[in-house]
Amino acid sequence: MKIIVYNHSKQYALSRSQVESIKAILPKEYFAPINEFHLLEVDRSVEIFEYSEANRIAYFSYAVDQKTPEIVSHAIKELLIGLARIKGKSKFFHKIKKIEKDDYLYFVSIWHPKCVSELCK
Repeated sequence: MKIIVYNHSKQYALSRSQVESIKAILPKEYFAPINEFHLLEVDRSVEIFEYSEANRIAYFSYAVDQKTPEIVSHAIKELLIGLARIKGKSKFFHKIKKIEKDDYLYFVSIWHPKCVSELCK
């Protein structure tokens, strides 16, 4: 998977190396559908994580002024929800309903602590 980082004036909630670390610990099927992972500053979508199945491109738009542990934690949660949505064949580029988001929280509850731990090494 190719990770593309766009020029930016802010920093991203997750860096390229952090995305690579998370990818390394998750089961392969979660990143398998993605050919390109774009880190964006400009909000081009409805949700933080969007996915184009036709192009096999994931868009992660989460630029921040200051990176804090809370922001990184939230970014990991959003990344995990997005990956679970791909696997669950969710429709992208529309606002996700709370009930649908809740469907993915079990996956998040399992992997979020592992991802946070991996990034704290």
